[in-house]
Amino acid sequence: MKIIGGHDYYDGAGMGVDESLVFLRKEEQRLDSPFELPGGIAPVRSDLPYLRFFYLIVGGEVFPGLRERQRDHMQRQPSGALERVYPEVQFHYDLEAALTALARYKEATSENRFLTGRRNLIDEITRHFQTRATQAWTSWMIENRVITGHVYRRRQFDAPSGRYRVEHVLEANTARLSELEAYRVLDPATAHMRISNYIGGVLPSGVETVELSDLSRLQKAGFHKKTSFRTRKGTKKPRRAKA
Repeated sequence: MKIIGGHDYYDGAGMGVDESLVFLRKEEQRLDSPFELPGGIAPVRSDLPYLRFFYLIVGGEVFPGLRERQRDHMQRQPSGALERVYPEVQFHYDLEAALTALARYKEATSENRFLTGRRNLIDEITRHFQTRATQAWTSWMIENRVITGHVYRRRQFDAPSGRYRVEHVLEANTARLSELEAYRVLDPATAHMRISNYIGGVLPSGVETVELSDLSRLQKAGFHKKTSFRTRKGTKKPRRAKA
């Protein structure tokens, strides 16, 4: 499989290169996908930890995930100065690890315990990790040629209404799977194989058409925009017939 655009963790993991299979990895942000996610578990204060749901898409398969960020904390440096430490984001792709992250979240502060008391978070996380691609999801991915992807929720302020709205964002054909630690759920060789099989055996093989502009149509027909439709110098215009 020949890959064009970006660099990801599974590049070069295939045995040989099949030039007939081409993966044009050009990321596109879509808001019209059928994917939906439960609301995240996050307090208002930005220094507190959060848990957020997401989906990973690799070769037509959907993998549920949970993004965890632990609480910021102050740490004394060798110089004696205090410095705030921002923990790295962790990505969990199995239920046991996600429930362990939930336990850490609940123990963080009393504010978190108040927020989580109104939701059955164990049930929400369990259902999320039991999610599998539906027929509607699969058909949409094939129709829109979504080969890799990252689905997450985003809150956007809507100026006309003065309220926030929730969007389910799909980063289609992304080259950022390594940043999402996708290797935790699929090793490089397996990811490469699944993407290659999906392109070669599932997606329609017809060449995608591109609508040409008027200028492109003229050039394709052998005309020149400036010279083809001008009257040459010295050429007399035909006289109009008298009525």
